Amino acid sequence: MNTISVVSPVAQATAQVSGVELSKLVDARRGYIAGIKTEGASLNVYAAWMSSTFNVCDAQGAIIKPWYTLSGKAAQGVKAEFKSFADDLQAAGYAPGVEYTYWARVKDASGRAKSGLNVQGDPADILVKTLGELKTILNRINKARGDNTESSERVIEAYDDLCVAYATLGGDITKLTTV
Repeated sequence: MNTISVVSPVAQATAQVSGVELSKLVDARRGYIAGIKTEGASLNVYAAWMSSTFNVCDAQGAIIKPWYTLSGKAAQGVKAEFKSFADDLQAAGYAPGVEYTYWARVKDASGRAKSGLNVQGDPADILVKTLGELKTILNRINKARGDNTESSERVIEAYDDLCVAYATLGGDITKLTTV
């Protein structure tokens, strides 16, 4: 019987994945790889099988720890599945190394917060982010005014243009650090 051991860090009990469940996971993986360029439903099917196979859940089925956050002994099954995933990708003609890109997509489809999101999981607002970065740049230039180096002089020349951009986006120039 094909089995993958999943060790729960909470219960420290080993659960066995049956041959039927393992077969469905393997089928989902191969389906995803076959349709990887279109990333349709096959990605979501594989992600769902990864979640149902490897998520650590309590007795009521609530997720304690998603599979993509497991580490150490608890992640042995996930690591074995990743190796099989990488092997299947290479067998399908994909170059070594691309497995990390496609594996990240499986994690994202399983519920992992994507990069570019803030801590609360809300999409990053480009205006707020740009204002924050401009404020940081302007404060850095203000602090460098006394350096009298060629590079600080060149940056100070761009200061006025950056201030205009900051104000245009709604920033308050009076709240910038001054020297």
